[in-house]
Amino acid sequence: MILKWDDDILTGIKRIDNQHKALFLRINELVGNVEEINDEDSFGVALSYLKQYAVEHFETEAEYFRQFNYPYADEHLDEHKLFTDKIEEIEEKSKVFGSTMHLSIELNAYLINWWYSHLKTHDKKFAIYLKEIGVL
Repeated sequence: MILKWDDDILTGIKRIDNQHKALFLRINELVGNVEEINDEDSFGVALSYLKQYAVEHFETEAEYFRQFNYPYADEHLDEHKLFTDKIEEIEEKSKVFGSTMHLSIELNAYLINWWYSHLKTHDKKFAIYLKEIGVL
């Protein structure tokens, strides 16, 4: 297991936390099977999952941002756009070059960095905001 779960990233919103846990498990699975993900089908499945996850999870968070008038929503949503853009960039590279070990490593490195930087910074900031306004 590459990533270690840390309850410090919990937002207190069960729906968001469950989505984060699902992503946590998937990233560990992808990183742990980097050689197996090197084939076209597995790589395509991984990218499809990440794109679907992004749509579902990012919309979930956006709903909560609107509901609770989150003042840093735009900044947070910009981070979501960066994630989506990077997954699309990797997908385009895979269409041109095929699923390569280099792309698998690039994807895994990005996901690990995303986990630690986005969740522990931006999502944590949202959780703190919710506590400050008395929602949690």
